[in-house]
Amino acid sequence: MRFLKQLTKLQPELLVRVETTVKIHNSPYMTLTVENIGLGPRGLPALSICHYGEQNGDLMRDPEMCFEVEIENGIAMEFQPYFYRNDYAGVEQNAVEDKIVNTRMIRSQRQFSELWSPNLIEQGFLTAYLAQANDRAQEEYFKEMSDPERLREEMEQAQAEDRLERRHEERVLELGIELMEQEGIAKQQRIIDGRK
Repeated sequence: MRFLKQLTKLQPELLVRVETTVKIHNSPYMTLTVENIGLGPRGLPALSICHYGEQNGDLMRDPEMCFEVEIENGIAMEFQPYFYRNDYAGVEQNAVEDKIVNTRMIRSQRQFSELWSPNLIEQGFLTAYLAQANDRAQEEYFKEMSDPERLREEMEQAQAEDRLERRHEERVLELGIELMEQEGIAKQQRIIDGRK
């Protein structure tokens, strides 16, 4: 699934950290949630991708798909579908149960994912993710800047580093003066010794 391949490049934690969740808000479309759900039926890392709607106060998957991810050198190479669910249509398909693989169901799920993936990209979900990531980074920066305790600690640390640097510069200067004085004394001694 090209959409997931691109998203996992932007958010690689999805491949390695269980319960890592990305929620992408992209109006007028339903929120899209991608989550690392642990291991799939073949023991590979698994991702759930889902549009959530709401009906009578209940969250409804429209749809949800689960994929096992084949990873090579930290990069997602293949996404193997194994689960599909659409609560509005009352459909749930688990293509791998008790180590029995339904290849027809997997083929059907793959065909759906190959239609869904370019739609997600065209609808702007990757762009929305990047915008949200930028907004979160800015919020975190301003949060850090508005934390008076953290600012005080950073100022104290900077002041301590400045004092240490000044002490070092003063010591270098003192050593330089001592060296010059020693050279001056030695020179005067040579002059005196030369007169005798």
